[in-house]
Amino acid sequence: MDYTCNGGVKIISKELIKPSSPTPNHLKNLKLSLLDQLSPPVYISLIFFYEADELKGLIDGNTDHAQICQHLKQSLSNTLTLFYPLAGKIDPDNFTIDCNDNGVEFIEARAQARLKDILHDPKLDQFQQYLPVDPLGGIYRGEGTLFMLQINFFDCGGIAIGACISHIVADGSSLVEFMNAWASTCRGQKPKPAKNLV
Repeated sequence: MDYTCNGGVKIISKELIKPSSPTPNHLKNLKLSLLDQLSPPVYISLIFFYEADELKGLIDGNTDHAQICQHLKQSLSNTLTLFYPLAGKIDPDNFTIDCNDNGVEFIEARAQARLKDILHDPKLDQFQQYLPVDPLGGIYRGEGTLFMLQINFFDCGGIAIGACISHIVADGSSLVEFMNAWASTCRGQKPKPAKNLV
């Protein structure tokens, strides 16, 4: 199903990706610290840009969008097992994260532009279209996913991966830690367990 998005980006599909293994019962509830409870309801965001030639090592050089997405989804699912709170929901009544393996939002999009042009003359106000959500739009406690990704395929073969994580459960260093772990899983390596979440 096609969805329309602002600017030259067209949303192709949206899907919830769940951890590949269920979260054990004794880890189902994670108490939010006082600082976490007081955090503003915004998302921390990052965008990673990859030229077409940088993707040659991904899935043995395959450039098929469907296969790239499938590889990213599977490695994301495997990585979420180590970062299980990200696939949960905030329980606003008990100030906890319900680690229920609900999943994280994975969006596939097409960008009608060339990555080279975007990076040659960057306009920060246009970068938001490569993110899955407005970072300052906020997340209502108990609603929405804590972590969201948008994979943008450019006409030139390049890719932009936009990631947003709720500031209630993580900070910028936690997001970088997750993305590094996901990248390791994509390469077939074993990622390190999460240290900096909540």
